[in-house]
Amino acid sequence: MLSPEDVDLVATFRKITGLMPGVSFDIVMGTLTPDREKEFGEILIDLGESLRRRAERRGLSADPMPQDETKILSERMERIIDASAVTIVDASRKP
Repeated sequence: MLSPEDVDLVATFRKITGLMPGVSFDIVMGTLTPDREKEFGEILIDLGESLRRRAERRGLSADPMPQDETKILSERMERIIDASAVTIVDASRKP
């Protein structure tokens, strides 16, 4: 079972995946505002820190997960990702 931290981590990956095309486009077009660039950078930094904490919790000597458990978790993550789908339009409409 995924921990609440892992669920948040997967949701953050999904958020970044949804935002990336718009941010990339704005960089290419020269229309990315400094505020939006900083906000996206903060999301990436938070993600990196979450990944580092997760790795530390798991430890370097953690045994790999059995294949059947990996498949079950992969399917669960797909459902979580589908349920938390964020579109560029949705993300740009935040207050």
